[in-house]
Amino acid sequence: MPYKDPKKQAEFQRKWYKKNKKVHMKRINDRRKNIRDKMRERIDLIKAQVGCVECGLDIPYALDFHHHTPEEKVRGISDLINRLAKREVVNEEILKCVVVCRNHHALIHKGYITFTKALLKSHKKLIKDAIDGEMSSTRTEPKEP
Repeated sequence: MPYKDPKKQAEFQRKWYKKNKKVHMKRINDRRKNIRDKMRERIDLIKAQVGCVECGLDIPYALDFHHHTPEEKVRGISDLINRLAKREVVNEEILKCVVVCRNHHALIHKGYITFTKALLKSHKKLIKDAIDGEMSSTRTEPKEP
């Protein structure tokens, strides 16, 4: 802290912010965009690993997360990403979903497709394994001295 007096420090910071607001906001927005992009890549990886529960399609851009029990839904996955929610919160919400292609998603909402509890349970395990596998691949091992 360049100033021992907290009031002088606060005044310095106000002046600095006023002078550098555009640069500061650009830096913050760039960082937020980077976080969102990384989270979207993570989500696409999970979708590709799991695939559609009905047909097995594994193209991330053609897949959606469907909340099979809407009462449990807190927010949509994309909304959580846009709000920069913590990874754990996003993971909890993903575990409440099944991965389906857009065609089957429409059929689910029209009532043409329903899921058995066994299918939901096995699909949830696939999603959990994809999340766990993704998380273990991002962890780094301690370096040897």
